[in-house]
Amino acid sequence: MKNISYIKRGPYQLMVSFSIYINILIDKDINYRGASLSSTGTLTIYEGFLWDGPTGYPFHDNDFMRPSLIHDALYLFIRDGYLSINNRKEADLLFYKLCLEDGMNKWKAMFIYFLIRIVGGYAIENDAGRNGHDLDVMYSPPI
Repeated sequence: MKNISYIKRGPYQLMVSFSIYINILIDKDINYRGASLSSTGTLTIYEGFLWDGPTGYPFHDNDFMRPSLIHDALYLFIRDGYLSINNRKEADLLFYKLCLEDGMNKWKAMFIYFLIRIVGGYAIENDAGRNGHDLDVMYSPPI
């Protein structure tokens, strides 16, 4: 198991780039907003990537942090149209497996997996189809 290093400043921030092989294979490499996924299945999340930890769960324990980082990067790709919505179940199942690998109790991991399956779709559908390019860029001071 490869560990991650991060700090908490509002959202969590990854301090050292992290790579892991995942079983989501794509035709064309993705490199978007601090993370990349190669056509061979290597997910890389780069130093400086921000994520909110285990969304909706009040306890941000160590057995949650690496899985939540990877899951958030995959949901970012799905939400912004770089991965298919059909990859959501694979992302959720990977989260479950990583929780177990990182020492989470089987029953807690199963509960969280079912919770993600129920409410995770909302997180994606709420922003589905934005494809990053349609995001409003803000400036301060205004230009």
